[in-house]
Amino acid sequence: MTWTLPEAIEPSPKGDLLVERVGSALVESGIVSPGTTVLVALSGGGDSVALLHLIWSLVTAKPIRVAAAHLNHRIRPIEAERDVEFVRELCDRIKVPLYVDVVDVPARAQKHKFSIEEAGREARMAFLERTADEIGDCVIVTGHHMDDQAETVLMRAVRGTGIGGLSAIPMVRGPYIRPLLGSRRHELQDYLKRMGVPWREDLTNADETYLRNRVRTRWLPLLAEENPKVVEALSTLAVQANETDSVIEHEASRVWKKCCQGLDQFRVVLDAKVLIRYPLGTRQRTVRRAWRHLAGGDEQPLTYRETARMTRSLESAEYCVGRGRFRAQLSRTRWMVTLDHAPPPIEGGSLVTGTPLEVWWRRILARTVEPSDILSLSESQWPGMSVIDADRVNGPLSVCPWNAGDKVLLADRSATKSVARLLSDAGVSRLERLWTPIVSDSDGIVLIFGLGEAERVKVTDKTRRGIVVSSV
Repeated sequence: MTWTLPEAIEPSPKGDLLVERVGSALVESGIVSPGTTVLVALSGGGDSVALLHLIWSLVTAKPIRVAAAHLNHRIRPIEAERDVEFVRELCDRIKVPLYVDVVDVPARAQKHKFSIEEAGREARMAFLERTADEIGDCVIVTGHHMDDQAETVLMRAVRGTGIGGLSAIPMVRGPYIRPLLGSRRHELQDYLKRMGVPWREDLTNADETYLRNRVRTRWLPLLAEENPKVVEALSTLAVQANETDSVIEHEASRVWKKCCQGLDQFRVVLDAKVLIRYPLGTRQRTVRRAWRHLAGGDEQPLTYRETARMTRSLESAEYCVGRGRFRAQLSRTRWMVTLDHAPPPIEGGSLVTGTPLEVWWRRILARTVEPSDILSLSESQWPGMSVIDADRVNGPLSVCPWNAGDKVLLADRSATKSVARLLSDAGVSRLERLWTPIVSDSDGIVLIFGLGEAERVKVTDKTRRGIVVSSV
């Protein structure tokens, strides 16, 4: 397709509805301030050309700067070069700085086993964000409009999604703004015709190999026979889904702060007693957050069924579910999502009298006690507390994980047993055994949290100095 740009391109007349709509969207985004550069993702198609012209028309009324960025995907080699020529000529006419780069998207897709769409999207985002960083104080605007929104909602609904997926394309996310989401495709094309500005047609938009093209050319026209306002209806659904999703996410964030007891790159620990009190939707969102923390961008999001199964593990002791290298399990009062082969979470440390030691959700404290209180405390059997004879301890105390083969004779027990056997006999789950620390001195194990102290350091009527070790 050839083009002929007019000798002089004029900005939109004052009061143009589309210009005002775009200006309002930039203001409402909350991330555009005086002096900000608005970087337009410019493909050369009608949507992006209209967006560039609208933003450029705003420059006289708003204290902003405008620039454009174009990525040659090398999907259509000959046409792609013509696209570059077109956007260069267009930007020259209106005196807008243009940034251009080239990425071989088909080769990238083949190398990383992505679809062409996925590879193209990643390449565009990387280019746009790199360019925005280079410019500084910059936001990125894209030409997504109401028809794109409707297509995305429909595609996700057919493929299967939740309330978050129905939110589809957000108006603002990170440095990106989509100021045309309130406008129809035909409105943008009518605008360009009215202003006398041509645009390029991407021939791949007619290729029904791509689902989005089938949705646009087949599905939406068929649905429009039932409801002529189907695009507006689907767009409204996306807005309402986004509002609902924001409420759920806000509640889940609040719950997360209350029930998260610890996390690192291997595991997330949540207080099951707190989490179980909240509605199912909030619990499921919290489970997804735990998943995202561990999986990062390396795993596909949890499906609804996987989320439901993991959430049900909150209600069934020793019930373990997962996917691949991930496991979710309820263990006593803690619900844990872990990676397979995760090392014990206890790094250990010196236990100094009077100085608390933080070990995951445990706060461990050792303190000396008066001789008159030693026996009464040792007989009290408070949960999480042990009293030992300070004079029978050899060297400094430390908190550490137990090792396979570790053995100890606990106070008032008849035989020496391995730590693993003692924890198993006490009904501690296999998963929580990894989380049970011990206190040791130079001679070995002094106590096991939850099971008690070793026979060699137990308090007797001859004890003169005692140490209370507590875990909360």
